[in-house]
Amino acid sequence: MRLSVKMAAFAAICVGSAYLYFTGLFEKIVVSLGVFGLLGIAMLGVFYSSGITFPIAVAAFASVANYFHPLAIATFGAAGAMVADLAMLSMIEKAVGSKIRINEHLEITIPEIKDARSKFLMMLAAGVMLALPFPDEIPIAMLGLEKADLKKVALFIYAFKFLGVLSLSEAVLLATNVA
Repeated sequence: MRLSVKMAAFAAICVGSAYLYFTGLFEKIVVSLGVFGLLGIAMLGVFYSSGITFPIAVAAFASVANYFHPLAIATFGAAGAMVADLAMLSMIEKAVGSKIRINEHLEITIPEIKDARSKFLMMLAAGVMLALPFPDEIPIAMLGLEKADLKKVALFIYAFKFLGVLSLSEAVLLATNVA
């Protein structure tokens, strides 16, 4: 797909998400979910991890912030995001060590990071990027280069996603209480 089509689709999703948020349609959907709202928040976490759907998730998290406790939003949203990120990670880890053909004359091998200092800096940078409300493809790729233990990586992803979703929902509550 051409870049201009991708950019247009992403812009349409951003505009649509803003429309759903500012018209209150996300709030109506959340109120109608009732008890199943926490399951919906986990599904929002899955959307929060993907590059094309994260604007929808950010707008929806902003809508649910007035109906659920921020710790509940962070707990379930981070769990959904972790599941999506681990799926991405499994695909990336398979590529580490394999060769990628750039053109007929150039071929590169995806390296595995082995230096302890580089691993630490890579983990720190990936953690910060995971906590921010942006797509997770780059930080997950960074984690995939390390080939770390899956349980440790899952906990790491969950912790930083938890902090990110918690700060997002707290910021929304703060902004709505000030206004």
